[in-house]
Amino acid sequence: MGETSSKIQAHPDETSTQLPSQPSEDAEPKPPGLPGCSPDDASGALCEVEGRSGGDKVVTGPLLSEEMKQKLFQDVLRTMSKSFHERLKRVGNMESILDSRDNAYEQERDSAPEFAQRMDGGIIAIEEMLKDSTSLFQDVIAKELFEAGKRAEEAGLRVETEELPKPLPIVPTPMAVVLTKPLSSLDNTIIDISGEALPCRFRLIDCAKLVHEETLQVIEYPDTQGIPYAVISYIWRGAIGPTAASFVKYGTFAVKGAEDGDPVSVDVLLHVCKAALLKNIPLLWLDRLCIIQTSRDDKVWQIQQMYRIYAECAECFILPGGTRRLVRLEEPTMWIHRGWTLQEAVAPRSASVVIHWEHGDGSFGNPEQRIGTSGSIEEIVPGQSAYIRLSSLVNASVAEDVEFRAVAPDTYRGRQVDVSIRIFGNDEEAGWRHAFALSAALKPVDDEVDPKATKKGQQFGGVLR
Repeated sequence: MGETSSKIQAHPDETSTQLPSQPSEDAEPKPPGLPGCSPDDASGALCEVEGRSGGDKVVTGPLLSEEMKQKLFQDVLRTMSKSFHERLKRVGNMESILDSRDNAYEQERDSAPEFAQRMDGGIIAIEEMLKDSTSLFQDVIAKELFEAGKRAEEAGLRVETEELPKPLPIVPTPMAVVLTKPLSSLDNTIIDISGEALPCRFRLIDCAKLVHEETLQVIEYPDTQGIPYAVISYIWRGAIGPTAASFVKYGTFAVKGAEDGDPVSVDVLLHVCKAALLKNIPLLWLDRLCIIQTSRDDKVWQIQQMYRIYAECAECFILPGGTRRLVRLEEPTMWIHRGWTLQEAVAPRSASVVIHWEHGDGSFGNPEQRIGTSGSIEEIVPGQSAYIRLSSLVNASVAEDVEFRAVAPDTYRGRQVDVSIRIFGNDEEAGWRHAFALSAALKPVDDEVDPKATKKGQQFGGVLR
């Protein structure tokens, strides 16, 4: 990174202006959150201005200073407190609510102590306050960030708030390279690693080679200790249907000894490897390719190691529709019905579902109660794919109401996206029960699960942040 400059330049052909360390007394106050402010400006964002040769000056760093964030938080607390007292005042001693109930409650009401009635009213007020507090805070922060970005654009600045990608972790030198093939040569081929691979060894796909050099390379290790890798969970025979044009560039391949399963789409493998690299994970394990399918000894040994492989991975990427193609949220799949699903979902420290998605980054959640139902959609390849945290998506699939929004430049709340969530099954009772059971299994042990929870409607109005 170049040296930090004290000047802000709107465009290369415009004159730079010196940013004063202290604003003059007659200077117009700077709007809160304006990028480019000095560290001494307590009301604005603490930003770094970085020069780039031959290009625009770029504002990097947070759009909101820590002091501004604290102010926003205090504003939210004041709003919540005001809302709480207003609700409590309206509820009063519960007389208005009790009067509206059936006559059967009259005797109970008359005998109830006054303090109990007031406590009942307080509980209702607290429940209402907690229901919208998270949504309120998210809206305040999102709106302030959006407006700060707009002010930066009006000032002619290009704002970058995302962190620079971290370098991939260094992995140990493999004991062997068992496969190296250019992607252009894989279509309609049958891959056989038995000639180079040794039984009872761990083998992994090099994601950087696949993505950046368009080469499928499988490397071998005696152990996975200290090696950062991701795994794939999928069904042997997946979704059958038309494949989008963007997923047929490199075609498919089969593996010797496992020809009865679906072919592996090179393009799907590319999307998963790109997702792994986005998470700073350099290697990938796919049982179809990383097990010697023609060796009984290796298959038995690998199955014995299966739980360990999933438990020690940095991320588990789930392909609910199998390896042939990526499926949309609206497409029913059989992934949740598999016998291996519970182990592959619960054993990893983190699991994400990779889907066909065309709407960019976004978020989702129950608009009435975001806690426990919210999540984000992270784009992998623009207009083609994304991944969602498994626990968030499963919770959404059994929630009463979920809203999806996609990032949009003209509004901080994003644009609404209509989507039907059927990826873990259709409307059948068995599919929903599997999803609910998995949702419970993925929750921390101190979280409660309502056994009387009812299945939500399948159609959601989606909104992504």
